[in-house]
Amino acid sequence: MRKLIDGYLSRRLSRRGFFERVVGAGFSAAAAASILESLEPLALAAAAEGAPTVTGTGGELLVHQLRAAGVEFVFNCNGSGSAAIFDALVGREDIHVIQVLQEGQMLAVAQGYALASGKVPFTVNDSVGLPNTLSNMYNAWKDRTPLIVAAQREATGHHGGRDSFEDWDDYLAPSASFTRWRWSVDRAHRIPEIVRRAFKIATTAPAGPVALAFPEDQLWARGVSAEIVDRDKFILEPKLAPDPGRIEQAATWLVEAKNPLLLLGPEIARSDARGEVVALAETLSLPVAEAETLFDNFPTRHPLHLGNFLWPVPGLPPSDLILTLGGRMPAIEALGAGGARIVHVSADPDLIGRVVPIDLGIVAGVKPSATELVVAIESLLTRERLQDIQEQRLSRVSAVTGAARAEREAQAKAHWDDVPLSWARVAGELAALLDPDAIVVPELTSSNWLSARTENVALAAFDFAPGGRTRIGKSTGGALGWGLGAATGVKLARPDRQVVALQGDGGFLFSQAETLWTMARYQVPVLVVVFNNRSYNGPRNRILRGPGEQAQSGRDMTCYLGDPDVDFARVASGFGVAGETVRLPAEVRPAIERALRHTREGKPYLIDAVVARTGIGAESTWHPGYSVAAARTRPV
Repeated sequence: MRKLIDGYLSRRLSRRGFFERVVGAGFSAAAAASILESLEPLALAAAAEGAPTVTGTGGELLVHQLRAAGVEFVFNCNGSGSAAIFDALVGREDIHVIQVLQEGQMLAVAQGYALASGKVPFTVNDSVGLPNTLSNMYNAWKDRTPLIVAAQREATGHHGGRDSFEDWDDYLAPSASFTRWRWSVDRAHRIPEIVRRAFKIATTAPAGPVALAFPEDQLWARGVSAEIVDRDKFILEPKLAPDPGRIEQAATWLVEAKNPLLLLGPEIARSDARGEVVALAETLSLPVAEAETLFDNFPTRHPLHLGNFLWPVPGLPPSDLILTLGGRMPAIEALGAGGARIVHVSADPDLIGRVVPIDLGIVAGVKPSATELVVAIESLLTRERLQDIQEQRLSRVSAVTGAARAEREAQAKAHWDDVPLSWARVAGELAALLDPDAIVVPELTSSNWLSARTENVALAAFDFAPGGRTRIGKSTGGALGWGLGAATGVKLARPDRQVVALQGDGGFLFSQAETLWTMARYQVPVLVVVFNNRSYNGPRNRILRGPGEQAQSGRDMTCYLGDPDVDFARVASGFGVAGETVRLPAEVRPAIERALRHTREGKPYLIDAVVARTGIGAESTWHPGYSVAAARTRPV
């Protein structure tokens, strides 16, 4: 209770946030209201005093401002030059340090935390570690995820063309393509101001990473004074209401359209608008497709849900109107040539009309927009006419989605007892055993070439819906080496939800093993399932479907990952994470049951599932060989 009161009086907790946490701690609503009333004079007095001034080192000022910004974790990849920051964190119980052994994985952990919590994470790495952050910084930039990426650098006296130790000219330039803003601090007293600006820019649409550099001498500067400002005074959370006239026009076009299509983006999940979007789709029985892969935005077993966007939409007539809600409009040339009207709704004006020309743009939140569209549509039609449209279109769309679902289920059944394991068997057993509200974090790029109705046969086994299971990922950036870190961050943000990482063997080998150490140290009970087909399955299929020499000869030069075969369970054991390898169908369910017992005990677990390669060239293990041992002229 003391911490809650301190948070409320120091304005780190809002009145509503304080009330909810007190009730969550077991107090009645009446008791929480009484406590708030008794604290009101103290809160008013604290507010009248204005922003407090703090004196200390630059590192201490940084930590005070992070605390005021609501930061609860500092994600770190080791560097002695940032010691002043961690000196300021010694003994603090309200900010926890999470160590990650590789800078790119550190960013993946931070992004997973951001996606699951909606909060802005703060990361710190050594100076020369900055380039290692870029791959997952790119993923966060593509996903429009706010992050503060901080790097310690050499003292200011060594800057400026000196080619000094662990420094280079234009230090933050490598991050320029993937950040909203970059700044290298030159005066310690400005550290809180710069940090506040970083949070503000990172969270303002289009949201994304911000990179900051903190020279060592500025972090260690002593006797520095600066104001520390509460987050409510610099982070804006605008509530964008839609323009009534534009809503009316969009509703009219939706009613007039013969074959409309609803495309969904990540703003729906981020603004908790799934229920409103389901209501909109059901009002006119609009077929629904996911334009991006970052979240599940619609119940996957709903008869209107088509899965990931494909153009043209298989099984349905050409769309004459496309309504995109809360995400990118897919940049497909056929859209412009197809004659479909384009209506785009987003809180981010940067997305609207960026590539595909639009007929109507609405800059607004997707939640109020979906609600207002339902009201407008119902005002334009009689109840009888609305019901007629619903029934006719639902019958047509559900025939398509039902056939696709039956096809997937038949494929799963046909390959259920295959050896090597089928992807459907591993995923199906998982789906049967996971908690009803589990969070699935996939980084799977291997396509299901037997069916164009789903992007991956493993993901098709899971049902995602509001109030049920949730999907976070994969990143729309597609840079591999993201999934284990992201799942770790998701679990940090949602400790009371079961979290499972679905990982390909190729993606795991993109420097992700180090994250197992972080899972073990901080007791992050994530279940990691590696779909190990010893191949970059998706790239191989794309290469061998093409016109090149590899396709003509049937020789895949780059995608086979066997010889040697990686034993991921043994890799995990080296980091202190228990695991096992599964090869036979009868072994799958017992292995998952053992894994879930481990996670319920607070320990991570890894299952190395040896699955079949699928598609073109799946049976081939050929790869170009070379032996350094054979090339020697003497045995050394």
